[in-house]
Amino acid sequence: MRRPQTQRPDCQDAKPVKKIPAIHRTRDVGVLATSVHQWPQFPGGAEAFSHYLDKLGKDMVTLLPVGVRKIYVQVEFIVDSDGVPVNIKVLKGLDDVDFNDELINRMEKMGTWKPAMLNDKPVAKKMIQTVTVAVE
Repeated sequence: MRRPQTQRPDCQDAKPVKKIPAIHRTRDVGVLATSVHQWPQFPGGAEAFSHYLDKLGKDMVTLLPVGVRKIYVQVEFIVDSDGVPVNIKVLKGLDDVDFNDELINRMEKMGTWKPAMLNDKPVAKKMIQTVTVAVE
């Protein structure tokens, strides 16, 4: 009995292999504050966060699919009551699991924030941010 021939991985008809999505930092945060007395603060303040997002966008350019020159990626995350950004997810942007996983991996390294404050107590607060990834 003959074995059926299988396609070689280098054949033109072979489909690209996507990697398994990474496991990201998630937490059961519990209650999220809808209004706060003070919003979470990135280490170094708003200007430092703006620089961080600019650098992140420039670093992600090499991962853009062929033919894509600019993309706006809307990301949601929670700054927990201990200041750690968790539950990061892409809301809008590129429909590319590898790109989104790498963006989330890099955002998970953004450091510990000063948490939001409500009645002089740290609370968890949801944030939504747009990251611009563009070829210059």
